[in-house]
Amino acid sequence: MNASYLSFWEHDTFLKNIDLTIVGSGIVGLTSAYLYKIHNPEKKVVVIESGVLPHGATTRNAGFACFGSMSEILDDLTEMDEESCFRLVKERHEGLLNLLDLHGKSKIGYIQSGGFEIFFNEDEAIFEECLSKIDYVNHALKKYAGFDTDVFECIELPKNWGIKAYPKAFFNPFEGQIHSGMLMQHLLKLCHKSGILILNGIKANTIEVNHQHVTIAAHPFDIKSSLVLICNNGFASELLPELEVIPARGQVLVTSPIQNLTLEGNFHHYKGYDYFRNIGDRILIGGGRHIDLKNEYTSTIETTPIITNYLISVLKNHILPGKEFTIDYAWAGIMGKGATKQPIIKKINDRVGVAVRMGGMGVAIGTKVAQQAVELLSSK
Repeated sequence: MNASYLSFWEHDTFLKNIDLTIVGSGIVGLTSAYLYKIHNPEKKVVVIESGVLPHGATTRNAGFACFGSMSEILDDLTEMDEESCFRLVKERHEGLLNLLDLHGKSKIGYIQSGGFEIFFNEDEAIFEECLSKIDYVNHALKKYAGFDTDVFECIELPKNWGIKAYPKAFFNPFEGQIHSGMLMQHLLKLCHKSGILILNGIKANTIEVNHQHVTIAAHPFDIKSSLVLICNNGFASELLPELEVIPARGQVLVTSPIQNLTLEGNFHHYKGYDYFRNIGDRILIGGGRHIDLKNEYTSTIETTPIITNYLISVLKNHILPGKEFTIDYAWAGIMGKGATKQPIIKKINDRVGVAVRMGGMGVAIGTKVAQQAVELLSSK
């Protein structure tokens, strides 16, 4: 520890006798802290976060409460067996229900406006494949994911939306959208009210375990704790290189207000790589990773011309053709990806656990992953 950095008072008050330290203050980190504290009110819980705000994806995502489009599910089936694929969808849907159970709708700005998958004219072959498999997918979702009605329906794309695309789309009534900032504010309120200490600007570098405690070597000072839970998702392999977590960047743009905007809902395109939605009378658009996939596997949080120009071209040519707009906001966030889309929830040893690799589905699965992480910490 940097002895000259902390006063006696600071050390004796904030950093003494910590029972659990959580690395990362995103959805999983704060939810884990809150749930652990609820079950262990006598324990001292500290969350450390490298950024002034959560540094990864929680407040940098697109605010989609979704669990997979038709073409994304079919793409997953090329790499996963049927049961694993549809049980993954089940976990995402259940995770969304857990999210709503914990927060309610109003506290996170939840709107169940449904999910639409659209296709551009050059995507007709993908559309036809999805259409030919819609009965199969709906049946499998009932069998493995517990739905008692069809999830996907083929519809005519409403002309008054003004979208220049293939005339047919797929609709999923179970998806919605959230306000990611409101979600984070509510999580912070829950944690503060529960007596959880959250320290921002603390960058964890390494961890060392002995029979008494874990030492987190961090900047600007070290932290000792009885237990540690790693929840920094896309950055987890920087702290634990043995973890199979690959940082992946997601870029997002938000337009200026659009006059007479009629489009409302959550929209997916091309296997889930592109996505857009309305925020009031603005359009948020994100994704485009497939345009420059190799370079988007990075932990660098910045937008790039190649992705930005692609997203703007989609706006101009397909979503808002003929409409005037500017880009008012542009940002990037870092997701945690891997060889599979399953998160990593496990113990490294008796004192260190991990709950990372959300696969870009942190909104959907984050609350459930946190519940499983807390159960893991409580197990012997």
